[in-house]
Amino acid sequence: MTGDDARPVQSGAGGGLSDGLVDARLCNLRHSVNQRCCRWLLVVSDRCHAHQFPLADGFLAQMLGVSAPTIARALVDLQRDGMAIHGRGQIDIVDRARMERASCQCYGSSIRQLD
Repeated sequence: MTGDDARPVQSGAGGGLSDGLVDARLCNLRHSVNQRCCRWLLVVSDRCHAHQFPLADGFLAQMLGVSAPTIARALVDLQRDGMAIHGRGQIDIVDRARMERASCQCYGSSIRQLD
């Protein structure tokens, strides 16, 4: 394959990445931290094929673009509402259906894109 032959493939791949970044930016602007946290935890659960997985608060804060205290409050809310148990660097999603309802609609969109 020559350099000219590779351009359409590279262009197509870059476009998808760009679309995903735009979607993430819009999600950050439109939805609450708790909704985005639910979405992100559901996506991780889907990719890990597990309801329990290791997760550091600082990493989650970085992924959502918020401060550590903001994530701590969101995780306390999820635990209080019976959706997840969080502690010692672990998350356990205990009520997935409820978490899906609490998530922003971007979660449903991301699932459809993967299918």
